[in-house]
Amino acid sequence: RAIVQSATHMASLVEKTLKTTRLESGQFPFEFGLLDLGPVVQEGAARFATDAAHPLTATVPEEPVPAWADRERVAEILDNLLSNAVKYSPDGGEVHVELRRDGASAVIEVRDRGLGIDEADLGRLFRPFSRIRNRRTAAIEGSGLGLYICERIVKAHAGHLWVESEVGQGSLFSFSLPLYGAAATLEAPLVLIAAADEATRREVRRVAEGQGFATHEVGDGVEAVEAALRLVPAVCVVDRVLPRLRGDQLAERLRDHAATQGVPVLVLADAAALAGQEGLFRACLPKPVDAGALAAALEEASKARL
Repeated sequence: RAIVQSATHMASLVEKTLKTTRLESGQFPFEFGLLDLGPVVQEGAARFATDAAHPLTATVPEEPVPAWADRERVAEILDNLLSNAVKYSPDGGEVHVELRRDGASAVIEVRDRGLGIDEADLGRLFRPFSRIRNRRTAAIEGSGLGLYICERIVKAHAGHLWVESEVGQGSLFSFSLPLYGAAATLEAPLVLIAAADEATRREVRRVAEGQGFATHEVGDGVEAVEAALRLVPAVCVVDRVLPRLRGDQLAERLRDHAATQGVPVLVLADAAALAGQEGLFRACLPKPVDAGALAAALEEASKARL
């Protein structure tokens, strides 16, 4: 039994480590689509309903709660939060999951009546390989990666994950996702802007919006990949040098995914600086931004996409 438990724990740790690496390198397979969150929450709750020591209740609105999301990944977040609620309630106790609307967001909450978390430890919960170790949790196994992975998935959905807790009273983990609506069905074609410095993003935004485009901005390469998979823009404008992923690596990720392989990518760099990677881009543009050249390239790229 000890060997099986150790092997299972090691396999889980390897899987989560690989998943973390893929998230950090922009190679995680998101499949976004229109999703009603109600059935996802009900199905997730049903998977835990047989545990007599942790009776589970669920509150789901009767009307649809639509989101532009990856069904499998949302289910993964919910499974992790429900599993933690049970794991960190070793003496038993009710677990409640609720789906509700909050303005322009859908919010999914998981509440337990377990051990709770000291306020001083809350800031460490979402760090990779960080676990809260004390007398109460010493016997509870974990990799320290589950909540970090959940937070990264939520961020890729343009959402937010947070926790409220009190020692001895239990914890409330919540995550939000944007409701599907006007923001997801923009009439104006979208330009995704990826640059580390705000001045560059601001100038690209000014030119793009002057051309009648809507815009979305990110500050690093991985966020750009995640946003592109979620939004499928008409055009991407990326800086050659970005945190976490270079412009050419970003373009490769988009080329290799079915949802974004047709999205034209414009790079802010001289072709000579791309070391033979200029074929990944629809156009190379000077930096600092040349407004005229950028406007012409945006128009040409958007027409070619149509």
